[in-house]
Amino acid sequence: KYMKNENKPFFSVIVPVYHDWDRLQLCLNALEKQNYPKELFEIIVVNNDPKDKTPNSLSLPTNCQLVREEKPGSYAARNRGASLAKGDILSFTDADCIPDANWLNEIFKYYQQNEGILSGAVEMFSTLKNKNLNFAESYDYVFGINQVYYALKKEAATANLSITAKEFFINDGFRVDMFSGGDVDFCQRAKRKNIKFAYLDKAIVKHPLRNNLKDLIIKGRRLAGGKVYKNKIKGLVLATSPPIVRIKILFFNSKAPLITKLKCLLVIFIIKTHQFTEACKVAFGAKNERL
Repeated sequence: KYMKNENKPFFSVIVPVYHDWDRLQLCLNALEKQNYPKELFEIIVVNNDPKDKTPNSLSLPTNCQLVREEKPGSYAARNRGASLAKGDILSFTDADCIPDANWLNEIFKYYQQNEGILSGAVEMFSTLKNKNLNFAESYDYVFGINQVYYALKKEAATANLSITAKEFFINDGFRVDMFSGGDVDFCQRAKRKNIKFAYLDKAIVKHPLRNNLKDLIIKGRRLAGGKVYKNKIKGLVLATSPPIVRIKILFFNSKAPLITKLKCLLVIFIIKTHQFTEACKVAFGAKNERL
């Protein structure tokens, strides 16, 4: 049904980038090593800050094109990539992700018999050489991108999300007015339209653990503001309520070492304090900024 060649579909891999050229290069290097035939997939990198000049050192694979999207937000950038895509299947990942060499091949195997959204595994790894995870890494190890947990709700992060091109447009793409949570919103709308959802642990991308507390606070504020922006009252309640669910997950569902859990617990409360402030600001009219 989706085949452009007798046996295999054509893929469009879409990667938004925002001031992250060094890690994008690692992502592109990994995509260049895919076991899937190179002539059967394209890579579309979308620069989400046209004023940010592409470094001369950036090396693009021969099946890669670099385009620009002026509207701020990674979801606007993903929609831009999708609008240019030639693929039967759209596979999204992020500039800081490193896809496994079998990533596209595993996705292909799924779509031989299926349609809809496919969520893949995201393996978190440390870029530091310290023996123990620091405070930020400890938090991200437990809560960074838990695709297995998301999949239980038929949701997925765009770090590893694929969908047939036909169904992407049936689902009206991503909301471009959201800076965070657009992947959850996309999956929720797909669920209402009875678009099939599946999770495949063999389709793997690796994602670095955030090792800077400031980065986690920025992400937390962005998520809280996004919840309030999407649904003011419910979002405000969710963003400002005590982190009971997180604490439960931390101590009952996480297999992390005790020292990692204790570090993570402290960071939970630090982030919640910032989320509370951000949620209140957005509720009273402040813009949900791309922090």
